[in-house]
Amino acid sequence: MLEDFFENYFKIEKAYRKYFQDEMEKYHLTPNELLVLLFLARDNGGCNTARDIAQYEGVSKGLVARSVESLVEKQFLVVERDAADKRICHLYLTQQCSVLTKQITEKKAAFFRRLAEGIPEEAIATTEQTLRRFMENISASIDKS
Repeated sequence: MLEDFFENYFKIEKAYRKYFQDEMEKYHLTPNELLVLLFLARDNGGCNTARDIAQYEGVSKGLVARSVESLVEKQFLVVERDAADKRICHLYLTQQCSVLTKQITEKKAAFFRRLAEGIPEEAIATTEQTLRRFMENISASIDKS
């Protein structure tokens, strides 16, 4: 049963990536660059560094760094050093990127609306709690090793 749950989860993740294929091709984005843009497009309470993205999204810092470098070259991001600590670099979406981020944010919301269609909010809340607990369990296992 649990194995089926995760197989379905991976199918949803694959569908999610495919859902954004047009935007990725049009703007020459990799899935990881899209991940960075989506992270920065939402309100993250001031979390806007490569380290924040790596921690929150569970991806390597190196992968985020390569994505950021590419997005800067494409003029979708600007990097500003922190005034108090020059080691910290804050990432900001450019004005040029605003049309793209609006598109992908709206498309992301539509995907999740479709995904949740016909499912009671209580069931979604229970699923979120269960997934959170899975993450806590696996994080505890990883921390011990």
